[in-house]
Amino acid sequence: MLLLRCFLTSNKSEYNREITRVLFALVRMKSLLYNKMYPSWYQAEPI
Repeated sequence: MLLLRCFLTSNKSEYNREITRVLFALVRMKSLLYNKMYPSWYQAEPI
């Protein structure tokens, strides 16, 4: 929560870049987990 507050106080472009970076990291982790659990689903719908 402290990190989020620091990002909010910084300028908008930095905040947006950090948010997109975190979202991409989450999507990558999620896709890796899906690839391990459901390899056929992952190949049918790549992220």
